[in-house]
Amino acid sequence: MAHGASARPVDTVAGPAAASSVAAPQTTDAPPPGASAGVARDLTLKQMGANGAIKLHGQDPNGILNVAVRNDEVVTGARLRLVYTYSPSLIYSLSHLKVFLNGEVVATLPMDKEQAGQTVTKELVLDPRLFTDFNRIGVQMISGSASAKWPWLMRISAMLTAATVAWTSLPARRQAARPRS
Repeated sequence: MAHGASARPVDTVAGPAAASSVAAPQTTDAPPPGASAGVARDLTLKQMGANGAIKLHGQDPNGILNVAVRNDEVVTGARLRLVYTYSPSLIYSLSHLKVFLNGEVVATLPMDKEQAGQTVTKELVLDPRLFTDFNRIGVQMISGSASAKWPWLMRISAMLTAATVAWTSLPARRQAARPRS
C-alpha cells in the first residue's frame, strides 16, 4: 500500500429481500468524504465491465473491475461500495476478501459466521493518490475450507452482486511546456 494510503470500511448487513434494492446504481450530489468540490462520477458493476454478478470460488477466487479516469482530471476523493454474499460453509477464521486498487491492498474484509448467507454491504473510502487514468479494482476471496478432505467444497464461494465506485475530480493542472534547446 502506498505510504499513508488507507481505506475505511463501513459495514451494513441487509436481509435477502434488500438485495434487489441495494443493487441499483447509486448516484450522489455530495462528494466522497475528504473530497474537494469538482466533477462527481459514479460507475456501476456493469459499467466497470461485469455482465452480471461476479462469482469468487476456490478455483477462481479473483474478480477485476476496470475504472477509467479522464486524462485531464485528477481524482480528489473516492469510495467503493461492494455488495456481496458468501457461503456459510467457510472456515471463518481463515476467510476474508482482499480489495486491491492498482495492485495495492486497500482493505481486508473479514467473513464471519453471523453474516454468512446474508447480503453484506461494505463501503470503502479509497485514497485518491492511488488512481491513474486506467485503474483496476480487484476483489480476491481468500477462503479456508475443508476442501482438502472434501474436494467438492472447492465450490463454496462468495458472490459480488453489486459494486459502485464514485469519485470526484478536478481539472488536471497543465505544466508549461519547456522550450527545447
